[in-house]
Amino acid sequence: MYSLGLCCFSVLICTSFAISEENDPCSNYGSCAPCTGSRYFHDAVQVSATTRSLRRDNEKDTFSATAALANHPSCTWSNLDQRCHPSHHINTIFSSADDIEYQSACPLEPAYPAESPDFLGDWMSALMKISTFSSTPLSALSIPGTHDSLSYDLSLTLAHDAVDDHDRLSKILRELSILRRPNEVEEFIRLQAQSQKLDIVQQLDNGIRFIDFRITYESKETGQSKADWYSLHSVLSTCPAAVYLKEVRDWMEEHPQEVVVVWFSRHGSVSDRGESAYPNTPISAKLQFWRIVEEIFDGVLIDTSVSDYRTTEIKELVARNHRLVPFVSDYEEF
Repeated sequence: MYSLGLCCFSVLICTSFAISEENDPCSNYGSCAPCTGSRYFHDAVQVSATTRSLRRDNEKDTFSATAALANHPSCTWSNLDQRCHPSHHINTIFSSADDIEYQSACPLEPAYPAESPDFLGDWMSALMKISTFSSTPLSALSIPGTHDSLSYDLSLTLAHDAVDDHDRLSKILRELSILRRPNEVEEFIRLQAQSQKLDIVQQLDNGIRFIDFRITYESKETGQSKADWYSLHSVLSTCPAAVYLKEVRDWMEEHPQEVVVVWFSRHGSVSDRGESAYPNTPISAKLQFWRIVEEIFDGVLIDTSVSDYRTTEIKELVARNHRLVPFVSDYEEF
């Protein structure tokens, strides 16, 4: 009985694949990135004259033309058989949490090496043997950093101020999914907003010591009353900000002679204050966030009454375990 059931299930899968692949543009994509990135437009899809008239060489019109394809297929990459399938089809065949629907979740191509170069993970420690380096204050060093460091892990939730200083446009973008395919606009924005592919630990392992940590205080779900601190780059991070900070702290425990600089801001501004820096954020929420930072980095956070990043030699920062140096936009209210 069990053998018969498995046989029938196998036949069902093969039959379904044969049917879906016959006129299925998803089958043209042989790897994860083009498969999931093709959600917006398939060359093999027949488009109407109306849609064709919308298409222009101008990049701005490309998305409009794509959005007009109301019935174009969405593709999902299956880790089970390493093939590209229409999303609606794969949902009827497989139920795997490993199936990849969005390009930002695809593995690196070429694959990220299992181990980063040894030197990069502890380059400060290695250079500490050179007196001209160890006796230099942090402010006199050129520190390798990343832009929008957490944008490798973005959700499909648009930030309230998704487009800097354009509140009305941000509101329109949040409402577009009601008119079109669910999450289509958010997905497009997320792919454009992804500045990094390596996660925060991989960045640190590869020598990064300056983290551009964007933060915002808002609710993840529409209508949800409880707000939290998230990272953002047009869309919110998948996890609350504290999750990524704990990953940084764990890494620092494994690399006891490395100094890390973290810059907290909302949109990378050094001059914004108050409401313009963090809209709709009470001072109590800012103070709460800073308590979280102090708790996570207890024991490695710089004590500015003892050390000054502008004058204290880097070897002294390490000796005092003042190895996490934060900069905060609108710091007066934190």
